Amino acid sequence: MTGLQWLIVIEFRMSNTALIELLKLPPEKRLDLIEALWDSLDVSDLPLPDWHTDILDEREANEDADLGDTWDVVKARLEKKL
Repeated sequence: MTGLQWLIVIEFRMSNTALIELLKLPPEKRLDLIEALWDSLDVSDLPLPDWHTDILDEREANEDADLGDTWDVVKARLEKKL
């Protein structure tokens, strides 16, 4: 069972007839459906896995770390070599 089938059958408890009809839609229309479903989600309602939080915390801690030279500095250095 594909993700779309699972979503439709399990989450929305749609009838088998409705599922069959949705799966007959051309790919562009199914993508429109997926987009509409995605857009209906509120980011604050989505679960954030622990590993995402860990990465975000790590990046925030390193926010002030030296990230290297700016593009202008790098570009000037390269132009000198030419």
